[in-house]
Amino acid sequence: MPEGLPISSAADEFERLLGKESPGAALTLASVLDAFERFARLDFDVPHVPDADGCLVTHGVSEGLEGPTFSVRVARRFEVPQAGGQHDSHVRVFCELVYEAAEEFDELGGRTEWWFRGASPDSFAAWWAATTAPLLTAGLGDASPSSVEIGAEEG
Repeated sequence: MPEGLPISSAADEFERLLGKESPGAALTLASVLDAFERFARLDFDVPHVPDADGCLVTHGVSEGLEGPTFSVRVARRFEVPQAGGQHDSHVRVFCELVYEAAEEFDELGGRTEWWFRGASPDSFAAWWAATTAPLLTAGLGDASPSSVEIGAEEG
């Protein structure tokens, strides 16, 4: 018997939470982070292995065709069980916000931080606060991104 929501519904659940956070409005980092925090607390039916369900926050400056950009990506990765008990496939549900690079974002540098379910729920709250607070205090919370991508990837 499944112990949580089906992984196949994860992208829809995240989009539903994003819509509740900013109905009809443009997404900001603050609204995405609020929705993602609620999404990270939902239980999905994943295998009982330490890295079957993980959350990722990554950010940094990259050089694009139109100059430097600063991007922030939040993602949740689920391990998908295969026939015979193999766990070689993953589904990633994500949102990436891209901003025109600005000097005030330089101090943030690049960062990639993972948290995996199986750690205590209190550890999520501490990890989340430590990982996202610098982004919000740097002025990104209500800044308008130049682009937003929401999606799911298999791999």
